[in-house]
Amino acid sequence: MNATKTRVRKQVVRTLNFIPNIFPLDGTAALIIRTGKLLVGYWLTAIPSAIGGRAFELVKGERRGGETYHLRILSDGRAECDCKGHVHHGHCKHGDALLKLLELGELPDLRSADQIVDSKIAA
Repeated sequence: MNATKTRVRKQVVRTLNFIPNIFPLDGTAALIIRTGKLLVGYWLTAIPSAIGGRAFELVKGERRGGETYHLRILSDGRAECDCKGHVHHGHCKHGDALLKLLELGELPDLRSADQIVDSKIAA
């Protein structure tokens, strides 16, 4: 009789820090996600969504030239992201982070690009 060993995955601790409106002129916020010992920062900006939900652009890295992901929070509370993690697994750390901030009431209505243009015209 062959015994099958089951692999037990260690639970990885994930924490996040959120700094809203770090660049108030364009509504950009900072999001820092720590997974185990790995620390990754993102610039977070609200963007318009023509198909509903709240949409965001996340740019990875210290400067605004890193990988870019687009994420949408749906009205039913799910998140969709175009990163590899979400494509392969149906969820990702970006979506989990924004859903958690929303749940805690920490994700304000970040101004989207069209709102910024409108406010500059009205001023």
